[in-house]
Amino acid sequence: MAPEQTRNRGMYLIYQVLASFIKAVIIFLDILSWLLVINVLLSFFIAPKHPVRKLLKKVTDPVIDPIRQLTKKYGSTRMPIDIAPMLALIVIWVVSSLLSKLLLFVVLLSY
Repeated sequence: MAPEQTRNRGMYLIYQVLASFIKAVIIFLDILSWLLVINVLLSFFIAPKHPVRKLLKKVTDPVIDPIRQLTKKYGSTRMPIDIAPMLALIVIWVVSSLLSKLLLFVVLLSY
């Protein structure tokens, strides 16, 4: 095999691994966004001490808490609802969209 073919084959594999990693992150963000939505909806019907709510809180709070701190800093404590989950969803969707565009770029580079 010629050295150039070996190099091209190696770059193709690197692009494929990178594309797989980006796709895994996108899937993780999609699952996280659904968990956020489920947690918000269950908050209307299930007590916070319920085991399912506790589990969802452990998963979603690392994403929501920094946004909640920012919203409290800018005066959202006067609002009747917590907008941090909605802002977290928007951030997740924007990051997921940017990663999808990056994924398309990486896939196009591999050909």
